[in-house]
Amino acid sequence: MHTSLKSPINFSLKAALCGFLFISACTSTRQQAQSMYLKSDLEVFEFSKINPKNRIQGAAYVDSVQFANKHHTNGLNIFGNTPDGCSKIDIKSSFQNDSLIVTIISTKERDQMCTMALTPFRYFVPFETLGVRTENQPSLKYIQVNQINVKPNL
Repeated sequence: MHTSLKSPINFSLKAALCGFLFISACTSTRQQAQSMYLKSDLEVFEFSKINPKNRIQGAAYVDSVQFANKHHTNGLNIFGNTPDGCSKIDIKSSFQNDSLIVTIISTKERDQMCTMALTPFRYFVPFETLGVRTENQPSLKYIQVNQINVKPNL
């Protein structure tokens, strides 16, 4: 007498094992990629050159923010994603008491055809770009980037 239960069970176990291995590999790869960028030089942020009258602004998703010093310049390493392949990021900053409030937004040209997939970004943003002069950096107690709080190591 032959039972056919072994075949579906074996298939289910194999499928579950493959799924687990795939998820583990993706998580490990993301952690390795982020640590690789921390060790190497990140691209230095520059404001987008899109004409303000012909652009659309939206959300930029910030995954992590870290205090950094690059070539004797204090700033932030910012990692995240834009909502599509065409968007660039722009930065707005303001001060409230002893805190620096930074807002990262995505911007793209109006009527531009784009891939609709999250696109990673990683930038080093010098404090001077955020409007913080060197002599004022030690007085910063908190930095907030899109709701992520960072305590500066100045």
